[in-house]
Amino acid sequence: MKKISQVLKLSVISLLEGKTLGKIKEILIDREEKSVVAVKIWGHGLIRDEKVIVLNEVVIFGEDVCIIESANNLIDPVKYNENPKLIPFDRLAGLAVNTSGGKNLGYLTDVLFETASGAVRALLLERHMIIPFIKDNAVFGEDVILVPAEAEKEMERVEEEGFQAFRTFVQRARESEAVGEWQEKVERLGLTLRQAAVTGVDYFRDAVERSQTALRERSRKRREKDDQEKKD
Repeated sequence: MKKISQVLKLSVISLLEGKTLGKIKEILIDREEKSVVAVKIWGHGLIRDEKVIVLNEVVIFGEDVCIIESANNLIDPVKYNENPKLIPFDRLAGLAVNTSGGKNLGYLTDVLFETASGAVRALLLERHMIIPFIKDNAVFGEDVILVPAEAEKEMERVEEEGFQAFRTFVQRARESEAVGEWQEKVERLGLTLRQAAVTGVDYFRDAVERSQTALRERSRKRREKDDQEKKD
């Protein structure tokens, strides 16, 4: 999985031609399917030619570059620009995220999605809060993002699990003989607990992603066990 912020502005390289084609300037999201479907790139040169790459043509979103198979897979953006189902991520960023019960949970800063299918898996809000995405009954609107009422409890659960993992990490760092770079920075700068937590936000988000994966795996095994018991 990747955050949209990790994909924006990546250089795009073609495998067959070994050529740099441009940089990703926009991520297109399908409002109805709640998934990333394509990226727009700007070509190099004085005239910034705009092209589209559909998601299934992407070989990999790496840390530094996005790789596609061939420059021939670039498409004219016209039909994508005219499709009302598609919305650029930058028009979603900053929108209020409200529940169907009328509560504001915060404002969207980023989106976590599966790079293979494009499916949105989590909404990231300011103050580093994460909502595991519930597709059913969610709306990516023009002025607001609506999520089911149960999204608030999911957000609180994930946030608590993340902070538990974060506290465990801090404790282990303190007990370790080789104190990590993060712990050294905290001690050197005399950061407050809140400031220290902010410096560890990347670890916090990774911990949440791992906890989500573990929960899904436990749920899958539980369903398999229940199915097997029914057969027996």
